[in-house]
Amino acid sequence: MAQAYWRDFVLSAHSSKEPRGLSLNGWPAVHPLLNLVKLAKMDADSFIIALYWICTDFAIAPRWKSREYLTRVTGFDFCAPAGCLAARGLAYDQLGIECVKTLDGAALRGEFRTDVSTLSDYLGALWQAWCNHATSTS
Repeated sequence: MAQAYWRDFVLSAHSSKEPRGLSLNGWPAVHPLLNLVKLAKMDADSFIIALYWICTDFAIAPRWKSREYLTRVTGFDFCAPAGCLAARGLAYDQLGIECVKTLDGAALRGEFRTDVSTLSDYLGALWQAWCNHATSTS
């Protein structure tokens, strides 16, 4: 499942015709977090949430179909730059700067400055915060 999400994400990022679309040139064929899933050190759900975190940068894969799902589930408009910024802002406010730095490093740059269990906890807390936002705005 995680591999399929990654493949779809990469295809979307490469096929983007948006002028702001970010090229994934230089990204590995397999995201470093996906390797952790393959080694059973991270679950697929955590990897997918990491891909969702990447979507807080609207310039990356702006037409990825999962952005519509994220919009429905979280209440943030992941199909627009302002909604992506709002989702990041909630993470800053509720989870703190250390969490956001860790998520950016792991998801966007494949850097690991913490153990996998802490990263997975951060990803779970992010998902919970976003889902709670949707509940509070309904």
